[in-house]
Amino acid sequence: VVIFSSDHGLSVGSHGLRGKQSMYEHTIGVPLLMQGPGIPKAKRFGAQCYLRDLFPTLCDLAGVDGPGEQIDGISLKPVLDGETETVHDFVVGYFRNFQRMIRTDDWKYIEYPAVDRQQLFHLRHDPHEQTNLIAVAAHARIREQLKTQMRDWFRNQGDSVYVDVDTDK
Repeated sequence: VVIFSSDHGLSVGSHGLRGKQSMYEHTIGVPLLMQGPGIPKAKRFGAQCYLRDLFPTLCDLAGVDGPGEQIDGISLKPVLDGETETVHDFVVGYFRNFQRMIRTDDWKYIEYPAVDRQQLFHLRHDPHEQTNLIAVAAHARIREQLKTQMRDWFRNQGDSVYVDVDTDK
């Protein structure tokens, strides 16, 4: 099995930024190419994943016992086998105490806790994240759902940013 991936992007001027400190797609997305036995040839998958999912995936592809619950990763083999289209309902990202993000297949919600700013993007209609929909009343339900999911996830991880934050705000 051969896997090609890399570190996160550098922005290089996108969104007026330079560096790896953003939650935009051009920065958080990484390439992931796989080839070998048990991996369909010339097929693209849309499943969101983390790089930590590679270890259990490689164990599954090699037919060896993986680490079990000792690792947070989830094998991507069911996606490769066509058994499912996803292994994560959402993925999260963060940068220090400055940024928190949750991403589903269609939506992304970003918070900047230190400056009390939020962003909401509909990724299917706005893949370059140019239109912040945070104040659009028609998207209030998805905004609140993502905010609650994200904050709950980070709280469950012991993230100090959300320990004392009221979820109704």
